[in-house]
Amino acid sequence: IRQAGLGSGLPTLNIQDFAVTDGGIYIKWLNKGATLPLSDFIRPAQLDSVRFKNIYIHGHPHQPTPYRNFRHDQNDIEFHFKSILLAGADIQQYTYRLHGYDQQWHITKEQFARYTNLPPGHYQFRVRAGVEGSPLTTPETIYAFSISPAFWQQWWFYMLWIIMATLALALLFRYRIRSVKRKNKLLLDLA
Repeated sequence: IRQAGLGSGLPTLNIQDFAVTDGGIYIKWLNKGATLPLSDFIRPAQLDSVRFKNIYIHGHPHQPTPYRNFRHDQNDIEFHFKSILLAGADIQQYTYRLHGYDQQWHITKEQFARYTNLPPGHYQFRVRAGVEGSPLTTPETIYAFSISPAFWQQWWFYMLWIIMATLALALLFRYRIRSVKRKNKLLLDLA
């Protein structure tokens, strides 16, 4: 909220009516009028920093704790955030990026971002608010989390699978050798 007074170009404070249209504020008193540019009243510095309202995992709400480790099946994540801009919510926009997944920043006027089927890894969801057409933004708000790999995505599972496959091949080879020796013995006995 910004105040306009005698220093803003108003000849008096006895205002009877005002209207906001076409990028200006039109003010009327008695038989006089004045116009003030609306751009004087929108200051991007008045943006409140971005806060997380909630985080949804597969549609279930979770409180945004400082750092969270999710299971491999908790990889459908939706972030809900907000920032207050009293001067004009219709010109407010958000830029966000999931560091470790996204290659570039996304721009939206919505107050949420959704990611589905995230692979295991460490991530940082970064979001900031700004005003459309202005380079000024709030500082980044960061939520760090990780998604654990499933047991079949762990290194020890791959090693166990290789060992089991090697043992199966060794047993198959040994069975084949015994089968050939038995066949050769029968052929020698027959001869």
